[in-house]
Formats: sequence, structure tokens, C-alpha cells
Amino acid sequence: MPVTHKNRMDQVYYLHAGTTKTGKPRYWFSMKADGELAVAIPEGHEIHEKPVGGPGH
Repeated sequence: MPVTHKNRMDQVYYLHAGTTKTGKPRYWFSMKADGELAVAIPEGHEIHEKPVGGPGH
């Protein structure tokens, strides 16, 4: 089962897994479910939604 996150606006995001050019692991969220999806949150990481608002936003 892939890792998903539903934000405060009820949009579903999927955690993708990949590697950089140097072979290091890379993770990102996308609303698209295609590609290589992560099945677990990487150790030492957590999901955090940064609220948008305040001056300048």
C-alpha cells in the first residue's frame, strides 16, 4: 500500500521514491499516482504540511 497524505483541503498526495544522479535516495509528494511509489515513510522523516498564509501570501 503506497504512502498517501490528505491535506487540509482534502487533496490526496502520493509519496514517490527515486534516486539522485549520485545514487542517493530521493523522496517527494505528488498528486499523481504514477511512477515508483514508496510503501513506507523513510526512517528519520515525517509528513508535515506547512500552512500557507500570513504577510506576503
